[in-house]
Amino acid sequence: MRRLDSLKYTSVIALISIGYLVILVVAHFVKGDTLADRGEVRVIKWAGAVPTLASFPIIVFAYTCHQNVSRTRPFTVTSYLAKQR
Repeated sequence: MRRLDSLKYTSVIALISIGYLVILVVAHFVKGDTLADRGEVRVIKWAGAVPTLASFPIIVFAYTCHQNVSRTRPFTVTSYLAKQR
C-alpha cells in the first residue's frame, strides 16, 4: 500500500465501531447491570499459578503492540503525512 488515502473508508468504519463500543459501555454503566459480575481486584497479592498464566495472553499482546512504535522511526504515519506536504 503506497498511499494512506485507501484507508479512509476503513478508518471511518473503525471510528464508528469505537463510538458504538463507547456508547455500549456507558449505557451498561448507567444501567448498573454489571455490578454483580465484578470479581475481586488484586493489585499485588499473589493469586496462584493458574490466574497468573491466565493473564499471560494480555502480557504477550501488550508486548507485541509496544513494538509497533520503533525507536529508529517513531510515528511513521505522522512522518508519512509530513512528507506528503
